[in-house]
Amino acid sequence: MSRKQNTSGKMSYYMKKKLERLSQESTEPEIVETEDEIRAKLTERFNALNLISSQTVNGKNKALIVSGPAGVGKSHNVLQAAREFEKRGGKVGVIKGFCRPTGLYRALYDHSAHNDVLIFDDADSAFGDPVSLNLLKAACELSENRRISWMAETKMLTDEGDRLPRTFEYSGNIVFITNIDMQAAVDRGHGLAAHFDALMSRSLYIDLGMKNKRDCIVRIKQVVESGALTSHGITSTDAREILGFVEENSEKLRELSLRLVVKIGHLKRNNPVQWKSLAKVTCVR
Repeated sequence: MSRKQNTSGKMSYYMKKKLERLSQESTEPEIVETEDEIRAKLTERFNALNLISSQTVNGKNKALIVSGPAGVGKSHNVLQAAREFEKRGGKVGVIKGFCRPTGLYRALYDHSAHNDVLIFDDADSAFGDPVSLNLLKAACELSENRRISWMAETKMLTDEGDRLPRTFEYSGNIVFITNIDMQAAVDRGHGLAAHFDALMSRSLYIDLGMKNKRDCIVRIKQVVESGALTSHGITSTDAREILGFVEENSEKLRELSLRLVVKIGHLKRNNPVQWKSLAKVTCVR
């Protein structure tokens, strides 16, 4: 799976802060749900993610947007489907980190063949630039013939040194994995709302439905109960103790994520007696 990481420039401080706020804010009123209701909601949405991400990677859907908080397993489901697709000879590109419009144009060109797959995994800088957003809207069109153009004088080259064409037909499939709540941004009338609305109109949009700490804790419980963290050396007994620690300290933890559980699991494995005190020092505000 080719991974493209463009760090040749920086987002402006202002745009970076705007994107961070979009990933944290929601206009939806908080609804008090029972744990059973939260479990049912999350199960339904992650089942949809599994199914539709696989269909998108395999060419049955052209574009998918997955929105949810960091560290809850969004990427895992999509990348697992991508690895299976590659085993069957498919071409997959993954973009993480910073991406300029020129880098985006080239990535789209490099993955423009029929059923090529391009995955944007927390590359939210692409959503902060109107030029990039217009390129993405063209790539996500529902029509059979999707033409993408770059009519500026910028000289862009392939790895072989050939100049990229100014226009090309795009026949690939795209998955966006983002912390940005696009629907909330549209509802608030954010400055990029028209672009987000156009992207959602051209794509299938999955909001994973985690709007508060309780939702995230229930999601962590689901993953731990499934045994998915045993690959990190976290036993079921250790997992139960770690979950108790997470719930007890949920208001003071620096983050609520599966990454946090793995980090505490490593502390417990390496320091079975004093892991709680070490976790408080390293993971609690």
